[in-house]
Amino acid sequence: MYKVPMEIPEYCDDCPFGMTKWSLPLTNNSKGYQCNVDFKINGKYTKTIQGTFDEKIKKPEWCYLEEIEE
Repeated sequence: MYKVPMEIPEYCDDCPFGMTKWSLPLTNNSKGYQCNVDFKINGKYTKTIQGTFDEKIKKPEWCYLEEIEE
């Protein structure tokens, strides 16, 4: 788990640690994100989150980010 002093975004599209892997609005209406925190922990990108181009991708349950209480 990574603890960050900010509100955890509900969608990968809004996350500062998310990186767009592909975005194909015209050919198959899809997009994919990879998590830079996943890369830092595992030394490589192990997961790709996929969704349709016109919808936001909801944060997966395996997300490494955790809010902290101050």
